[in-house]
Formats: sequence, structure tokens, C-alpha cells
Amino acid sequence: MIRMDLHTHSKFSDGTDLPEVLVEAGIDVCLTSIAITDHVRADSDWVWHYIDYMEEVREYYGDRIRVLSGVEAKVVDFNGTLDMPEGVEDFVDIVLSAVHRVPKEDGGFLTDDEIASDGERALNLWARAVVGAIKNPSVAVIAHPGLIMKNHGIEITEEVAEKVAKAAGGEAVAFEYNVGWGVPKGCLLNGLMRHGVSFTVGSDAHSADELREVWGDGGAGGNIPDEIINRLVIL
Repeated sequence: MIRMDLHTHSKFSDGTDLPEVLVEAGIDVCLTSIAITDHVRADSDWVWHYIDYMEEVREYYGDRIRVLSGVEAKVVDFNGTLDMPEGVEDFVDIVLSAVHRVPKEDGGFLTDDEIASDGERALNLWARAVVGAIKNPSVAVIAHPGLIMKNHGIEITEEVAEKVAKAAGGEAVAFEYNVGWGVPKGCLLNGLMRHGVSFTVGSDAHSADELREVWGDGGAGGNIPDEIINRLVIL
């Protein structure tokens, strides 16, 4: 059985452990693949050292677990532009794209108050940002899809879910089934399934302890639906 966690964070960004500590935790819980996907921004000059570091980690543990180097970058507009150093996608194994803030029509991002005052607008802008990321050939995976809407108590409608799922259906991009946050779900998950979208699995763990909790006995990693398992893609 494939046991992958393609969304974790180390000390290189906002995690608490070094990459190799996460990898060892992955080995302990019998993962077959693990990706370290640290947060980046356009000015993250440290990413080049990180890439070299991850190559050493991969070589050291490669006979016990498949190790991927990656980054997680936020979407900044509706064209799929990512907040990451130019060219980094050519030197990592996986680029996760996430909507951490909802872009506005005229630039910038919606505030929490703006999202709260007009949830329908926020939902439609979120969908436009996701569709833009889907069209970006550098993006391998849409990370924790729908999480920002969930956090603001906004339900994804059938219409919006269909728009996102239809855009993804004809593309190579995969969607993450995030066992840490429990997304996607509902009509978005159903739409993605209906349009034949592939999936990866990620926890968004920021420490080895979190990773062990998710993938250990009784953890959320043991409750992945069969329909997701049957759609898993090896990156």
C-alpha cells in the first residue's frame, strides 16, 4: 500500500525539526514517500541551501524511504502567480500551491473583515485563484484545497466546486487530500472525483511529533477513503 505524506514543514521555514528528523519519523510510521515542502516567498534566498541540504538527506535515506524536496508557495493573483523565487521549480521535486490569502480583483488580498462581510465574493475570488494555480505548469499539487474557506466558516457551493473541479479535470495537477485538516470534503471532493482528478496525501505536519500523531495507530492517516487511495498519483 502507498503511504505518502507529501506536505510537511521543517526548520527551514516554520517547522520545529530538521528535515532528517521528519524523514526518520516517516520511516518509523512506515511511510513509503515523504516530501519536505517548506514555505517560501519570492525573497527566500535560503531556498538554494535548502535544496542542496535536501539532496544530502535524500541520498542518506534513499534506501529506506522515498524523499522529495519541495516548496509550498501561496497564490498571489488570478493568473496562478506564485510567491516564490524565480526558477526554484526547476530544482525541487514538487511545488505545492496554496491559497493562504484571497486575492482581490484590483490587487492585494481580502482582509478577514472583508471575507466576513461578503462570503460569496470571497468564495468566488478564492475559486478564481485556485483555477489560476491549476493552470500554472509549475504547480504539481493544490495544497489543503478549501481550507481558508473552512476556516472562515464559508461553505463551498456546488456551482463553485464544479468550476474548480472542471478546471482541474483536464490538467496534470493533483489535489491534496489533507489528513491533517480534513479537506477537501463535500461537494468539492465529489466534484474532483467526478472529473477524474488525481490526489496526493499530505498532513501539513510542522514537527515529527505531529507526523507521528497523524500516521501512527489511530491517527487520521489511517482513515483515508478508498476512493482517494485508488486515485493516488506518484510524483
